[in-house]
Amino acid sequence: MDDQAQEQAVQPTSDPIAAAPAPAVPAPAANAPAAQAMDIASPFPRLVAAIIDGIILGIAGAVIGAVTSTGSPFSGGASNFSLFNAQTVISTLIGWAYNIGLLIYSGATIGKMAMGIKVVSAKGEALTPTQIVLRETVGKLVSTYALLLGYIWILFDNKRQGWHDKIAGTLVVKK
Repeated sequence: MDDQAQEQAVQPTSDPIAAAPAPAVPAPAANAPAAQAMDIASPFPRLVAAIIDGIILGIAGAVIGAVTSTGSPFSGGASNFSLFNAQTVISTLIGWAYNIGLLIYSGATIGKMAMGIKVVSAKGEALTPTQIVLRETVGKLVSTYALLLGYIWILFDNKRQGWHDKIAGTLVVKK
């Protein structure tokens, strides 16, 4: 080695940023939600919760149908077709209100509460209204209209996330 190479090897770097030690990252508080180990809910309780919620919303839809119906859907005419569309829109809006309202209020629908599970952010924190609306509208439409593959994905994903969970950045965990 020549003298110049030895000099460069011995001299410390003149870059103060490279020479500075990395700052210490404080550990999260023991009671912080992100610090707790999240116990991901398995697919079975999620399925049962969806069935319970489906029964509740089915009953609500039947009541809406009974209240708004003016006769047999087979009695003919375009008015019945329009009435069917109105019932579908009303039932859809009630379903969204049910899911979004309960997730904002408690992080779980009645079915999820019955099964001891809830929806949280991927960091284990409470959901934001944006996450809830994104999960329950865009996310579930994508999961449903892609031949239900977004829901089937839960069986194979290591975090048990459906596409609606991935889109919104959410997890379903045990309470």
